[in-house]
Amino acid sequence: LQAEDRHTVKVINPELSLKISAPGSAQAGDQLKYEVTISNPSKVAISDIVLELTFTGDAVDATSATLDTIMELPSGDETTLSYTTVVKDPLPESANAIVATLAVTSATVAGGEAEFEETAEVSTTLQGTLELSAEGRYFADDLSRLGSGPLPPTVGKTTIYVIRWTMTAGGGEMADATVQTTLPDGVSYESSGDDKVSFDSSTN
Repeated sequence: LQAEDRHTVKVINPELSLKISAPGSAQAGDQLKYEVTISNPSKVAISDIVLELTFTGDAVDATSATLDTIMELPSGDETTLSYTTVVKDPLPESANAIVATLAVTSATVAGGEAEFEETAEVSTTLQGTLELSAEGRYFADDLSRLGSGPLPPTVGKTTIYVIRWTMTAGGGEMADATVQTTLPDGVSYESSGDDKVSFDSSTN
């Protein structure tokens, strides 16, 4: 034997587990808070962990956000970070959800750089706003008569008013919206000028 050389190679298999949570739904102008939990199930400490959130859906101003650096995450430990953003007001017409993806952009293990492919994702549905108004009218704006009967109402005689409901959708497109109201005691239903209105006589 002329020469001999030995090297010790330490095999490191670091892992990181990512979790992200956010509200299931939000409206225009709402604060949207993300809770991020990162845990280290591997047998080595992981340092200088940089996490990044990326957003799709065009409903928040930023397309990405870098969270605070985790200086060290020992084996078996976990830590939680939070990030808050605001939903645009008004919402873009095409926006119906915000999808946030969490990824590790850099980390250090045993003095060397390490790559982690695991990601976590959460989706928040965007809700439109619905503004409602109702008014009872006897006269139209031009003072033409809409109703009938004595005005002011007289005991024992029927006065008919026209009730107008106005619904305005804002902050996003809406579909299959149902609005319900109950007529008070002493008021009876006559007819509707719109086939979208239905009346249940058993519940008024």
